Amino acid sequence: PTYHRPRLLENSIACFLSQNYPKLCKGMMILDDAWQIRNHTLTYEGWRVKSIPIRSSSLPIKYNCIVSSMTYGRGDIFMPWEDDDAYLPWHISSHVAALRATGALWSKPSRVLSTYTGQPEQEDASGRFFASIAVTRELWDRVGGIPDTKRGDFDQQFFALLRERGGPPVDPLDYSPN
Repeated sequence: PTYHRPRLLENSIACFLSQNYPKLCKGMMILDDAWQIRNHTLTYEGWRVKSIPIRSSSLPIKYNCIVSSMTYGRGDIFMPWEDDDAYLPWHISSHVAALRATGALWSKPSRVLSTYTGQPEQEDASGRFFASIAVTRELWDRVGGIPDTKRGDFDQQFFALLRERGGPPVDPLDYSPN
């Protein structure tokens, strides 16, 4: 999801394009509810921009809109991808490897690199960093998407639903090449 942050969006797309996961096996849907692109939908190599003229009232609504507009295949995995985060080249492949190796329905790293302090540092990710997870389509459908709430703790509510209906997450850092 993005809203009037073209520089952050450029970085987000660059992070997506630098992923070491096979090009034909991944896709990125960008929801622009600032209606910056008047064509409504633009498709590029591996990513698509959907531009809508209506401002979404919350991040959960944006994510649920994105997922509902995606074309699914068997075994699909959804990964939130925020425009103000950076994703290392093995982000996708580590999640996919962890989910496939264990049969888990979702993954969440125990640590993330964060620049909240102004410098890149490893931080404990328990209960935080919503955009670091991966969820199988099966579990996404089982929980019915992200709870439609305007509360700031929508991620905590979503994590609780994922645990309740899909068990504990697997840690993709155990499957990362770096």
